[in-house]
Amino acid sequence: MGRSQPFYGLQARGIDGILRPHETIEEMATAYLPEVRALQPHGPYVFGGYSGGGLVAFEMAQQDRSQGDDVGLIVLLDTFPPTIAHRKTTLKSTFERLHHGAFGYIKHIFGRRVEMRRRARMRARLDEILAANGVVPGELRDIHLNDAFGDAAAKYTRQPWRGRVVLLRATDVAFAFEGIGDAYGWDEVVEDGFELVQVPGNHDTLVLEPNASRLVDLIRDTLEATRHLTSATQSSGSGAHTEAARPGAVPTS
Repeated sequence: MGRSQPFYGLQARGIDGILRPHETIEEMATAYLPEVRALQPHGPYVFGGYSGGGLVAFEMAQQDRSQGDDVGLIVLLDTFPPTIAHRKTTLKSTFERLHHGAFGYIKHIFGRRVEMRRRARMRARLDEILAANGVVPGELRDIHLNDAFGDAAAKYTRQPWRGRVVLLRATDVAFAFEGIGDAYGWDEVVEDGFELVQVPGNHDTLVLEPNASRLVDLIRDTLEATRHLTSATQSSGSGAHTEAARPGAVPTS
């Protein structure tokens, strides 16, 4: 991002295998906001998140504004809607997938079944450890955090938002994301200021080179556009100018 743009990452609770993960998106946001304010007491802030981390960033912005602070921008990096956790494959969507890419879809299904069996064995072991209040070993921490986050996301309801929100969405959409709209439903939640920008790659590769360089350029452009918009609004409203929306707080999942 360059030295002129502060950029901070937030670590999920439970990554050490000792503390248990948060149970709701709201809990995560409440825990993370003091960390952001320790670096800068007041906004305007830029909140952003990759994948499910975007849900946390969105809730952080909601809570921050409800407490009287200013949010300059929310950046969502291929962030799915929370309802994706409840989504079931319909017969119609199955036929559509077979029609448009039979080999890829069949490969996806078989690969998913193998992975599900492997994860079932890991979860059985994880359940035993958690029941005994033990420390989660390194090889089980990813599935522990992912399961906990999935449960939290499934319970989360996005509230309406008025303000600038940019969704940087992968051009290659995964099977699980098909049929939920180009904007993943964010255009229905954001009442004013929503923008959709496509990024080369899929959900995993958009943050890897060579796509990562393009992603960083798009984030820089988004931040610069937000500064210009904020400056123009401040100038027209009061004649005063302050640099806006500098820090970035980015939870990931």
